[in-house]
Amino acid sequence: MADKLKLDPDLWALLSTPQGDTDVPPAQVHFALIAPELARQNRTAGVTLSDHSINVEF
Repeated sequence: MADKLKLDPDLWALLSTPQGDTDVPPAQVHFALIAPELARQNRTAGVTLSDHSINVEF
């Protein structure tokens, strides 16, 4: 079994619920870019986080 993942739920939430008040460091900017691109394609994302896995559905 994998060690527990270090997750930032606020960053992962940006995939499905863009928020202007979330501080996104430069190394994590890809989180902020996904939702606008999905919207451009008329698609959405669902994210499920647990201690040992991340599930992203488009």
